[in-house]
Amino acid sequence: MRTSLHDIWGSGHGLVRRAAPQTRLVAGSAIFSACMVSNGTTRAGSLCATIVTAVWVLLCRPSWRSLRNCVFLGFVLFLPYFLLLPLLSDAPQTADGNWHHALAVPWTILLRGLCGMVVCMATLTSLTETDLREALLRLSVPGIVSAILM
Repeated sequence: MRTSLHDIWGSGHGLVRRAAPQTRLVAGSAIFSACMVSNGTTRAGSLCATIVTAVWVLLCRPSWRSLRNCVFLGFVLFLPYFLLLPLLSDAPQTADGNWHHALAVPWTILLRGLCGMVVCMATLTSLTETDLREALLRLSVPGIVSAILM
């Protein structure tokens, strides 16, 4: 039996569930932003995004099935970019054939996209539909933005 998107809402059992809905929403948004601005071309930036995402997942504790499906979907969406890289005729290479510089951009896209998807899914599992509505009302989000998010 497959899990519907509506069954994922509020299915997390982590410590984050104890916080107020607006705190969960703001924390999820801040962690998403941290993953998006991390520098994926450096080892420190990659580790920062990965560790922050892993800690958020541990705090939200979504089901392993939902997490596995989200990661699988992320790889399906972002890995084709890697497969197209050798087809580029002007892919930057160094004299010794090092593809490090050529892989920097696809790696950053994969890292940011995958971490962003996982953080959003973990945040979604920590909020119910009612919690999301309450958080949007308490954060005084403009009505049109609130309507789009709901």
